Amino acid sequence: MFEENLIIKDWRKIDLSFGLIYPNTYKMGMSSYSIRLLYYMINSNPNYACERFFLPENIKYPAADDNSSINRIRSIENRLLPTDFDILGFSVHYENDFKNILWMLEKAQIPLESEKRLGITSKNSEIYPLVIGGGPVITSNPLPMSKVFDLFFIGDAEPNLKDFFNTFLDFKSSNYSIEDFFNNIAKIEGIYIPRIDNLTNRTVLENLNQSPTPAYQLLSKSENKKKIFEENYLIEINRGCPFGCKFCLSSFHNSPFRNKSFEEIIKSIKNGLKYSNIEKFSLIGSCVSSHPRFSEILEVILKSGKSFSIPSIRIEHITSKILQILERSGLKTITIAPETGNESLRYDLNKRISDDSILRVMEMIFNSKINNVKFYFL
Repeated sequence: MFEENLIIKDWRKIDLSFGLIYPNTYKMGMSSYSIRLLYYMINSNPNYACERFFLPENIKYPAADDNSSINRIRSIENRLLPTDFDILGFSVHYENDFKNILWMLEKAQIPLESEKRLGITSKNSEIYPLVIGGGPVITSNPLPMSKVFDLFFIGDAEPNLKDFFNTFLDFKSSNYSIEDFFNNIAKIEGIYIPRIDNLTNRTVLENLNQSPTPAYQLLSKSENKKKIFEENYLIEINRGCPFGCKFCLSSFHNSPFRNKSFEEIIKSIKNGLKYSNIEKFSLIGSCVSSHPRFSEILEVILKSGKSFSIPSIRIEHITSKILQILERSGLKTITIAPETGNESLRYDLNKRISDDSILRVMEMIFNSKINNVKFYFL
């Protein structure tokens, strides 16, 4: 395995160390845009070092019954233990990963409960990293893990990450208490601290152009034929969703729907071509086909000589023009999401797509060069 655009820093020259943790396997984590974005943003500061951790393969639950060495959990970059870091930040995307969070903390010999780590309910003099969480699962409901994490980022991290780090560095370099630190952090919008149960609002990055697409993007190269997106160059083109289907969290915890500008997306494509050895771009968003210049973006990628992958596409956005572009890209499978086989239930869920429109699109696909259709159902 080879990693392109890996960042390894000299810890003698930094002020803050951040362990970025995706609580699942390396293959899954390296396919996450959030990991690449946070890695790029944090390491953009020369005084900060951000290194990654992933869940080891073939583990046994609970960690107390797993007899493997603690050395199984070391950072990718400098092979350091989690306890060597100032902050451990978990990017949580799925509820099923809760057990993996507990496994990783226990295996690293870090107390699971926040109050024990902070010395509030014990006389333990050991100094542990600050354990923080963010991501869609946390924004949706932080309470299930409120005894584990010291604090949570609710919503978009871009608006408050800098203020958080500045406050933490002030705390690290001074002698004031953890309670004072929490009270200072609570002044930053979008950070929830279970210990003081502060009221906060979800932070929203209003202008998506202010979220940088990593230019030097982490790419994982391997001989493994079963790949997800770890070798692709990921570009977020929109955030949220304009449709508000009742079963989907993205329309609500990522609202309002925002598009990145066409110019910024083209700049990102050019950066990918310039700085990375790639064959495919992956467009990221809950509803990429809602971008007003979606077809133009695809055309730019094709003209660059590269291919692309997209998430499921809205049925009402599939036109003969879009199908022609997808055909030219060599796409073998198109994914659509009827969600139910019953039209009235579909409408009740606010997915207002008729059976006739699905059949009409299916006929268009049947007459195209695309061989497979994948359906998503609830």
